[in-house]
Amino acid sequence: MRLAKADSRQPPGLLFFTAQHKFDVPEEQAKYSFVADQITECDNGLPFVSIDFSNFEIINQDDGTLFYNGSLTMLKDFNSPWRIKITSKRLERGTWQPGIIAKEIFDLCKIIGNPLEPGIYKVTQMLDKKACPFNAGHSEQFDMVNVGTYGLNLPPSFAGDWKFYVEIWTVRRGTIDHECYIFPATVYEV
Repeated sequence: MRLAKADSRQPPGLLFFTAQHKFDVPEEQAKYSFVADQITECDNGLPFVSIDFSNFEIINQDDGTLFYNGSLTMLKDFNSPWRIKITSKRLERGTWQPGIIAKEIFDLCKIIGNPLEPGIYKVTQMLDKKACPFNAGHSEQFDMVNVGTYGLNLPPSFAGDWKFYVEIWTVRRGTIDHECYIFPATVYEV
């Protein structure tokens, strides 16, 4: 996956979004930029996820709106149950510490298309295929699809170096496959 910036005044790979904060004053906003590195294998020995991200990019506008462009292709089958666990680590004083971001979905197949899962629904509502299984070779196309913003509530202390771990479990040929990727990023408050 590549990240792109639509505004040529900013370096490529810079993401911006706006987060609402609840303080003593009404609805202050903080703006963050993400400088994302290439998606990599996890540092825990798990195999890389069986999805081809090489033709996919996230494009960010100055107002924080995100667009998906390109394609995602399944390299192996993804069946129900399709479990996803997202965790994070943050670099603090030279060591990686557990981060505040975490989410676990016990079966993505059961919540595809559920608007009560806003972070997931932003992606799944755009899919051509709306139900599992997603067989090897299946590809989803995105042509500058506007996914809006994620409405993240982040404290000012969110700035820093982060690793976002995405672990995936799915059943293939009667066994449970466990895969992982890391999405490293540096977050700046601007």
